[in-house]
Amino acid sequence: MKMLLSLLAVAFLGGCATHSHQAMTAVRAAGVAPRTVSKLEHRGVLEPSDLIELKRRGVADAVPIRQLDKVGVDYVAQREDFRKLRAAGVRPEVSDALMDASREFVEDQDRSHHSWQVNFSPWDLLWLADVALLAWGYHDLYHHHGYHDYGHHDHGHHH
Repeated sequence: MKMLLSLLAVAFLGGCATHSHQAMTAVRAAGVAPRTVSKLEHRGVLEPSDLIELKRRGVADAVPIRQLDKVGVDYVAQREDFRKLRAAGVRPEVSDALMDASREFVEDQDRSHHSWQVNFSPWDLLWLADVALLAWGYHDLYHHHGYHDYGHHDHGHHH
């Protein structure tokens, strides 16, 4: 809850608009759904469905890329999300921005839960490689499930 409050404080205290007045005028003129327009205006988190909506309405890629870069996301993008984006014709640059935002979210989660763990573990690198492959659709049905066993390794210390 504390994290959410600090995020809200950052959103409100940020003050500076993420998008220019001209960009928002163009977004509205394109007929983008009010829910998505509201996210763009109020530093809301864009979901894959919003990215597809912006693409369908012909909004410049710079708009979602800037939003993802400035605001980030609060979820881990899944392979299915990238598949949908690709199927809808969303450009790789936008998918890349989503992947970066999603990776930052994961890293922030790791930092808050494992502040003592300064270095990447091999599993993090595997996960990132996995996501990078998923984003480009080269990955099949193989998953690295069950490897994220942070902090429970027995190094032979008997209590």
